[in-house]
Parts: sequence; C-alpha cells; structure tokens
Amino acid sequence: MDRLVEKFAMDFARDKLKPQVGGLVDESGFKPGYDLRAQNILIEVKGLGVGKEGDTVTLTEAETKKAEEFKNNYYLLIVAGMPGNPQGYLIRNPHEHGRVEGELVVLPADKWKAFKL
Repeated sequence: MDRLVEKFAMDFARDKLKPQVGGLVDESGFKPGYDLRAQNILIEVKGLGVGKEGDTVTLTEAETKKAEEFKNNYYLLIVAGMPGNPQGYLIRNPHEHGRVEGELVVLPADKWKAFKL
C-alpha cells in the first residue's frame, strides 16, 4: 500500500472508530500483525485507492496469526475508494470469513463488501 493511501486509511480508521472504541493506540510502526489496539481489541487497516475497490484483500502471515489468536477480538477495516469517496468495511474475525491459503487469509471483494460501515 503506498504511503498516501496508508495514511488516509489510518486517518479514516481513527476518525470512524474513535467515537465507538475509546483509547485507540496506533501500533502500525511496530509490525505486530495489526495497526490499532484498544484494550483487548486489535484492528488491522487496509487501504484501497480509487480503481481498486474490487480487489482481493490478503492478510499477511503475521496478521493471519493474530486473527487466529484473537478471533472475535480481531477486526479488519478495509477503506476503499480513497480519496474521493472513502467507504469503510469492518470485518470481525476475518479468519472466519476469508479463505485460508497456506499461512494467509484471502478475502475476495464479494466477501468483504458485505461488511459496510
């Protein structure tokens, strides 16, 4: 994900989630398998720029491991359509909704688009 898309997605995530989930801490610089943490909730943020709204989203090996470990306390927030028309899609326990391919979880657009905020 390029830097501008990543920054926009993280800003969108903080703006949308802060009112609902207090105490969000940005841990994206540490590469722990998630980007945001609030108490025992972990949130991975993925950004998709304009023209990428139909793309498949893949969790890395580290993200997949965290999703398996934290199950219903692990969320994937996909921010698509940036910057003009950003839309958020919040998937609780993405491991349960995606397909496992080796050490990765893959979510085709038809799966993740069902979780619009």
